[in-house]
Amino acid sequence: MSKPQQQQPAFGQSDKSEIAGATSGVTFRDKAFKSRVIVFPGGATVTVERGTATVTDAAHIEALDKRDDFERVSE
Repeated sequence: MSKPQQQQPAFGQSDKSEIAGATSGVTFRDKAFKSRVIVFPGGATVTVERGTATVTDAAHIEALDKRDDFERVSE
């Protein structure tokens, strides 16, 4: 007995279950640098590119909210 094959979403499209679990994240503007790497406790990193960084982890969002050199970008 063979397993039924799962259909793969077409290129550029996501499976609905992936969309339901996805978070868009929060974008922050770096007021001090256009490019750098922020290292969080535990070793996780986020890269600032073109003066912005997007994070999805709640602890990282909280950490950047507390910093004076970052501000949330309203969307």
